[in-house]
Amino acid sequence: MAQQKKKATSKAKAAPRRQNRKKRPIRREVGGILCALFALCVAVSYIEKEAFLVRHLSQLFRGLLGYGYYLTVPSLLLAAYILLFHRGRPVRLRLFCALVMPVLVGTLAHIAGSDMGNTSLSGAIPTLWASGIELTSGGVLSGALAFGLFKLLGTVASVIVLSLVLVICLLGALHLTIGSIIAAIRSHERLEYEEEAYEEVLPRRAKPVESKPVSVPKAPIDIPLEGEKKKSAGAKSGFFAAKSDEVRTPDELLAPRKEEPLSVEPVGEKDAEKPPVAVEKPAMEKPVDS
Repeated sequence: MAQQKKKATSKAKAAPRRQNRKKRPIRREVGGILCALFALCVAVSYIEKEAFLVRHLSQLFRGLLGYGYYLTVPSLLLAAYILLFHRGRPVRLRLFCALVMPVLVGTLAHIAGSDMGNTSLSGAIPTLWASGIELTSGGVLSGALAFGLFKLLGTVASVIVLSLVLVICLLGALHLTIGSIIAAIRSHERLEYEEEAYEEVLPRRAKPVESKPVSVPKAPIDIPLEGEKKKSAGAKSGFFAAKSDEVRTPDELLAPRKEEPLSVEPVGEKDAEKPPVAVEKPAMEKPVDS
């Protein structure tokens, strides 16, 4: 009995716990996916406009935003990021700031680029729609807002106010504040450079190109044999001209001449052995008697 009572009490405690668990909503994720799909369609419309959905979606954004049509893709992508990665935090203000930036850019461009003094709001909506599709104005939303600010503040004040609001919306969409930016800059640790942390990189020297020796064909050595005459002066032997025997070098010209000794032929044994040659004396003529 006691065990049955414990099981009953444990089941009774588990039932309210399951009831307290709520299902996780997915509406933000669905909205993020739709924003990403719209951004993709608008990005494709920058290149081609043949598809039905792409063409009509492009005309809708251009007619409403005019110049702000160029900022539609970044704005939709930022909205998709906010909705998909919210982590349970509130996203309404951030989503509004992200989606209103194309309208502000179109308004600022319309005030700066259009002649606001000669325009009137009566009957201007069809004109703004047509010029917005052609991207020559701010479209219906941005053009109407620009006309109201011009009549209220003028051109210069309207430009200043729109610029400030645009910066604030950008900070709100990125979930940043001016104080957090200043605190992040001040808390940033400034590191000093240390010479030891860097290794000296010596410049690489180019390797010397080894020049191959040029092979010069050697001239054959011509040794004159017996009975052959030497080469005449001026004949080239190899690269330089061959030296002639008649040409003397400077040291040979300046050197003193040596007297050559008279050669005395010795009487050899061969001459002594030769027999004496008999010399015939001429016969004397006898006188003729008269």
